[in-house]
Amino acid sequence: MSADEIPDFKASLAEANRSRATPPSLRRRFIKALLVILLIAGAGFGYMKHEAGWLEAHSVSLPNDKFPIRRSFRILHLSDFHFSEDVSFSLIEEAIDLGLRKKPDICFITGDFITSKLSADDFAHYVEILGKLTATVPTFACLGNHDGGKWAGSTYGYPTTEKVEELLKEAKIALLENERRVIY
Repeated sequence: MSADEIPDFKASLAEANRSRATPPSLRRRFIKALLVILLIAGAGFGYMKHEAGWLEAHSVSLPNDKFPIRRSFRILHLSDFHFSEDVSFSLIEEAIDLGLRKKPDICFITGDFITSKLSADDFAHYVEILGKLTATVPTFACLGNHDGGKWAGSTYGYPTTEKVEELLKEAKIALLENERRVIY
C-alpha cells in the first residue's frame, strides 16, 4: 500500500465533525418552529375550551370587626358569566343555582355578562335567568370590559353598554357606577 492509498483518519474525522456541527437546514428549523407554535396554540385553545365550563365555589369568612353589623351574613359574589357560544345559559344558570344554595343575604355580580351580541330570544332568556337572583336576594352589579364600549364594539360586541344596562334593569339588578349604596 502506498502513502496515497492510506486513509487519513484524522482528516476524515474532522470532516465528519464539521458536517455535524453545521446548523440544521432552514426548512428543518421552520418545521420545528411551526410545530412548537401549533403545540402552544393547541394547548391554549384546549385550556380556553376547558376553562369556559369551569365553575368554582369558595367560602371565605371575614372578621366581624371590619363590618358594623351584629349578625353574620352571607355575600354571594358572581363574576365573568361571558355568555357566548362557549358559555351557555345552562352553565350560567348552574352557577347561579350553586350560589343560591349557599343561602346568601346579598349578591354582587362583577361584570362581563356577555362576550358577543344577544339575539332578542337570548336577551329575554338571560333576563329570566338573572331574575332568579333578584327574586331571592338584593342583587348589585358593575359592568366589565366585555359589556360594551369602543373595544368590545370593534371586536364582537356592542359599541356602548346600553344593551347590558337594559338587561340588568329588566332583571331588576341594581347597576353601580362609581357609587356606593348603604344597605340596611
